[in-house]
Amino acid sequence: MKRVNFLIVILFTMSLFQPAYSQMPAFNSTTVNIAGWNLSGFTAISRDKAATFAEAINYIDPEILVLTEVNPDFIASEIVAELNQMDICYQRIILDQTANQNISILYKCGVEVANPTLIDGSDDNNSHLRKALAAEVKVGEFDFILIALHLKAGRSNADRQIRDRQNSAIASYIGNATAGAEKDVLIIGDYNMITGDDQSNFNSMNPNNFLNFISDSLANQFSHISTSGPGNLLDGYAISRVHTTEYINRSIRIVPMYSILNMALLQYRNTVSDHLVIEANFRISRDDD
Repeated sequence: MKRVNFLIVILFTMSLFQPAYSQMPAFNSTTVNIAGWNLSGFTAISRDKAATFAEAINYIDPEILVLTEVNPDFIASEIVAELNQMDICYQRIILDQTANQNISILYKCGVEVANPTLIDGSDDNNSHLRKALAAEVKVGEFDFILIALHLKAGRSNADRQIRDRQNSAIASYIGNATAGAEKDVLIIGDYNMITGDDQSNFNSMNPNNFLNFISDSLANQFSHISTSGPGNLLDGYAISRVHTTEYINRSIRIVPMYSILNMALLQYRNTVSDHLVIEANFRISRDDD
């Protein structure tokens, strides 16, 4: 009996030193995929759709994924639970906001995410709009500041002026956050800005030319799907112009999620989301800071 008890103590002690499932690295590559996806949560998303989202996420296999229009908040947790049931270890960050449509960051276990914060003023001090979500991220040797955003929608001058003010708050945050050693910044999400139409919005986010809008190279493509088919490139992706040398040139792309889910474009729009995924690849074997 004493021997059995001794073995139990040993096994229990060993278990204390086993890494938790949520902390086990889920990648062993020299590059990573960092993506953004609007889940089309203008109205509440049903729990049933979490499995569909997880299926698509599993296919594109991002190490980090910015989710916008998360509504209700628990959908982010439901998606993570579905992924973890596939033996793909993800975690999520979501902070309380007053707006119905929230922002979340999903990331694979092994990615380090710290100090999540909502950027003051990035909602234009309007409780119905979303504040941008910022966090310090490290994956492999690549560390950076991630800003996940969903700006005011609309094509009127009044809408543009609101986005100008939102972007000015984000630009101020970037200036303060990069005053120290860390200079890498990634800004991913639903910009609701169109290259060529909303130049004041791009200028207000980038007053000192610190950023490179790598999504501009996709200007002839669409990430938003209108009621009749292809729409505009409303989702955006920016990096630090000089400092983010980890970016793999020309890897930015729009993912045809409807094909991945074996759907026609409008079927996908009506049953899954009115946005496609935007993603890019980065080297993580060295840090340029």
